[in-house]
Amino acid sequence: MESESSRTLRVSTDHDGSRLDQFLSGQPGIASRSSATRLIREGHVFLNGDVARKGGIVLRKGDLVEFSIPPPEPLELTPQPIPLTIIYEDRHLLVVNKPAGMVVHPSRGHSQETLVNALLAHCQNLPGIGGKERPGIVHRLDKGTSGVLVVAKDENTHLALTRAFSKREVQKTYLALVHGVPDPPRQVISAPIARNPKHRTMMGVVEKGREAISEVKVLAKSAAFSLIEVRIRTGRTHQIRVHTSHIGHPVVGDELYGRKEDTNRYVISRPALHAWRLRLTHPITEKSMLFEAPLPRELVHLAEQLGVAGLEKISTC
Repeated sequence: MESESSRTLRVSTDHDGSRLDQFLSGQPGIASRSSATRLIREGHVFLNGDVARKGGIVLRKGDLVEFSIPPPEPLELTPQPIPLTIIYEDRHLLVVNKPAGMVVHPSRGHSQETLVNALLAHCQNLPGIGGKERPGIVHRLDKGTSGVLVVAKDENTHLALTRAFSKREVQKTYLALVHGVPDPPRQVISAPIARNPKHRTMMGVVEKGREAISEVKVLAKSAAFSLIEVRIRTGRTHQIRVHTSHIGHPVVGDELYGRKEDTNRYVISRPALHAWRLRLTHPITEKSMLFEAPLPRELVHLAEQLGVAGLEKISTC
């Protein structure tokens, strides 16, 4: 059973009495208990040499657990004529305003209606650029986040943009509606981020995590809420949502890192987070370019509902 994608583990005293699915959900490559359950159901997990059939099996100290993670099934990427809001386009790159609710690239459970499906219909030569699974994609936004996203239309541009993002040469600025008003109104949050050891589907501020730096500036406010500008120097998963929650000002509507009352209290079905501006050097012309996606109507209406004053300073739809 041993291969590059398999592991053999001996149950320690710390996990004596744990459920098998709980034990597996903390292992590298298994993001959640549901992922562990799927591996067990599909016969990829062995306990003391026998195929494990149930996630609820109680482990004992000294038990031998073997599991393998099968390679992902290839996805069929289908062009779909989904309307795109194009901010800029030339022969080499495309900049779009991604709507909230759209997944960037296909994955298990999201094989259709993604940004990639729309891009394939818009750009006939896109397949294969930067890889088969994520053609043209050099960075991403979460499903619930709207705003500026750049796409490469050829291999040289993809390589150059990928390098620029990795070297932190691309300036990314977001807008977020948050609970409370950060004090001081201008501050730098420097707090390392890694996967939350207690909740594997979440990220968190972890002492030995990867460096994460966010610059925060209050743009508009009410007594209990504010619209902030966040410029991220690093690009960690869920960085803004984790950092704002860490300083006590979570993003409104964020079910993962925010406040539970948001869902019933505010008319919003996603985190109030928007990728506002993106500045980069064009890989071919070498010109500095700034792209902007106005704050969408639903976030403007939410800010007004919350009494946030000063929105006239912000470009809005």
